[in-house]
Amino acid sequence: MELNKELLKDFGEKASEMTNVVKLKFEIKNKEKEFKKKLTNLGEIIVKGNKDKNFNPESDEFLKQITAVKNSEDSLKKLKMEYEDIRMDSSDSFVLKKLLNDFAETGSLITQVYVSENSNVVGKKLKSLRFPKETLISAIKRNEEMIIPDGSTILLANDNVFVVGKKEDVEQLVKRLGGE
Repeated sequence: MELNKELLKDFGEKASEMTNVVKLKFEIKNKEKEFKKKLTNLGEIIVKGNKDKNFNPESDEFLKQITAVKNSEDSLKKLKMEYEDIRMDSSDSFVLKKLLNDFAETGSLITQVYVSENSNVVGKKLKSLRFPKETLISAIKRNEEMIIPDGSTILLANDNVFVVGKKEDVEQLVKRLGGE
């Protein structure tokens, strides 16, 4: 019964997210039409001015239309970015929930921990350290770089370490990396 309630809740949330995505796509289509119309108007001003041999890129009419095109383009870009964010969040959250659920069902855990300056692992190669058997350091984020470590990787203070494994072993490793 509890599982059904949770599934219905998740389904409702997904349906709401999808409704928002559809609305946003509709808004994007309308903004694209508006943008094309403003570009066409701008082109007509230029063609008419050239035809009459009096085109002036400093005229109020031309500058006003340039501003309208720029504002329309900015608005369209903003909507497209919002759409991408929602789309990515939606797919990412589903994958993440599934991954976390799979780990929980097997008594496993995936987590991240910052390596404390106080940790006894700072400055040491991974291969020289003894970690609990059922753990794996799968990645290290160092500054703006993501590192897939091997035995020769040296841990530094403030590294953001991604740990996978059996729950109890991961919790033990997290304490050690954190300097507890």
